[in-house]
Parts: sequence; C-alpha cells; structure tokens
Amino acid sequence: MTGGYVLWVGTKAPGGAFQAAAILTAVAVLLILGGVLPPTTAQRRWRVLLVAGLIGFLLIAFEGLLAGRRFLEYRPGWEGVAILLIEIGLTFPIALMLTMLFSCTSPHSDAATTPREESVP
Repeated sequence: MTGGYVLWVGTKAPGGAFQAAAILTAVAVLLILGGVLPPTTAQRRWRVLLVAGLIGFLLIAFEGLLAGRRFLEYRPGWEGVAILLIEIGLTFPIALMLTMLFSCTSPHSDAATTPREESVP
C-alpha cells in the first residue's frame, strides 16, 4: 500500500517509480529471506514484465511524434494521466530488476547463483 501511495504522489510531488519500486523490492527481499518466495525470478513472465515497462514508455513517448508534436510532448489535458501510466509501467520492472540483483539471478538462469567460497589458509 505504501508503494502505491508513493507512486501516486510521484505524479505531483517527490516520489515516483523508483521510490515505489524500492519499497516493493524491500517487501520481495523480506519474502525471499522468510522463505515465502523462491530466490529465483527466472521465468518467462518476469522477462515479459521487464520488457513491457520499456515498451509502454516508448509508446507514450512516441505518441507525440506520431500526432505531430515533439518527443514526450503529451496531449493537452492528459499530462497527468500519461505520467502516471509511465510511472506505473516502470515501477514493476524496476522492482524486478532490483530483486534480481538481490537474488543474484538473471532472466536467463534457472537458479540463483551463489558466490564461490574462498578457502582460508
């Protein structure tokens, strides 16, 4: 709920996609550490989510060019909606990337990698 609030407020005040994603990542990390979620995020649906946020951003960004306006120039009266859509579309991929960094996985691996143990002389 807090992540959603920070995302919503981010359209008008400090906050937004990255801050909301950091909150969602914190929840995911706690669930991984608690054993509720597996540490791997390497599934096809996660790869689709990573790409969907970028595609959504590009669609909104290029819509202005297709309508004869400048890049990232929104329709008059639709600025807030466009910014909120961009923020929503980027929040979940950012949270997923941060969670992947925590669990040391990539979208192409099937299991979390663990660092090699160094031998102590």
